[in-house]
Amino acid sequence: MTLDQFYKTAEDFSTPVFIFACSVPVLALILNWLSGKEKEKPAPWKYLYSILIYLVTVPGILQAIITGYLLFILKESLMKLDLIIYILPIISMIVTLVIIARSASLKSIPGFDRLSGLMTMIGISIILALIISKTNIWLFFGGSMFLFFILIAILFLILKIGSKKLFKKKE
Repeated sequence: MTLDQFYKTAEDFSTPVFIFACSVPVLALILNWLSGKEKEKPAPWKYLYSILIYLVTVPGILQAIITGYLLFILKESLMKLDLIIYILPIISMIVTLVIIARSASLKSIPGFDRLSGLMTMIGISIILALIISKTNIWLFFGGSMFLFFILIAILFLILKIGSKKLFKKKE
């Protein structure tokens, strides 16, 4: 089974994806309501928040990668994409992270610093891949080689910051 066949099959069963993507932000709201007002949550609440964050960010990151690839590399039209399969997990990830960040300190949630570093590295890698795929047009029609090297240096610094977050030792 190819990835294309998997997504065509998933489009036939979009109801479970819709239920999952909508239930995680609702669970985050319920957890916020049950856990109280303090920003620094005790141990059981932090781990429940961590489970919710991983439940929503792993599919959200994967869908962001696949959607970005379809839109920017393969030039697929956004109008042809199934919103429930391709866009809703990304929206669910963003909404859940905002809801949790309003009630809890994301720094105190176990593993979030590494997950945010991973998201940074994946985002920068996608941007680098897009730049590399478009370099010949950009260099000859829009920018100089000097600007290209400056852009690569900036992206490298951001990637280095993300990798430090991802691989730093626990205190």
